[in-house]
Amino acid sequence: MPSSCNDEVFLRIPNLKKLGILIVDDSDTIQKCYCLDNLVHLTQLEKLKVEVSESYLLIFMRISEGWVDIPHCDNFPPNLKKLTLCRTHLQWEDMNILRKLPNLEVLKLKHHAFDGLTWILSDEDEDGFLKLKFLLLEHMHLKQWEATSYHFPSLEHLVLTDCYSLEQIPLDFAEIQILQLIELHKCMLSVLISAEQIQEEQQSLGNDDLVIRVNYIRANYNWFARVDQGIAKEKSQQHMPPIAVCFLPKHGRLGSSEFLIKMPKLKSIH
Repeated sequence: MPSSCNDEVFLRIPNLKKLGILIVDDSDTIQKCYCLDNLVHLTQLEKLKVEVSESYLLIFMRISEGWVDIPHCDNFPPNLKKLTLCRTHLQWEDMNILRKLPNLEVLKLKHHAFDGLTWILSDEDEDGFLKLKFLLLEHMHLKQWEATSYHFPSLEHLVLTDCYSLEQIPLDFAEIQILQLIELHKCMLSVLISAEQIQEEQQSLGNDDLVIRVNYIRANYNWFARVDQGIAKEKSQQHMPPIAVCFLPKHGRLGSSEFLIKMPKLKSIH
């Protein structure tokens, strides 16, 4: 565990602005990391990254409640603007603490930073990510995401990478008028369709600034059924494996197991 992240150390560096914490195995016992509780002493901290090493996860993979304890929002540095969490295996309920951070502008969640198939931000939630401009979800086993523009009023840039299970982007994001860019990498076709619906809704409101960037989209015949029933029927009869739909750069090329399919409904991508 990161024994260097204790009160004594942090009290000596109160003006620290950037901090990275790597949780590795240096103990023979199974224990949770409570080092973030000491962040309260870093009043000037603006950028924080917390990562759990893969070797540590392999050894303690049976822990079901996550590897890191999230302190109360009052114990977080008040000036924190950028937060990255990687392999922390938190529960989505812990997000209720992070969304209360008053100055958070960038949030990056990587490699099972949170566990659970459902992330729901209800209308009853008092606070949203009021200043969050950039949100990254990378390699997250998330299927259902429910939120509104109220929860992300300042969001400008959304990136979804390796989120194979995610069904769609919350459609109410169409109400976020300052949303400028949605990037999709290795997501399902339904996620792209929801991004297009958001873009079309914004265009109907006179906002033509939203751009969708797509590198790679995966879909099986169930997803194609939502776009073209003929394709879905043909592929299901042939017992075809999942299909890859690739939107390639100018000098891109297809891998040996991939092919390109034209889908007329997928439009409005700048």
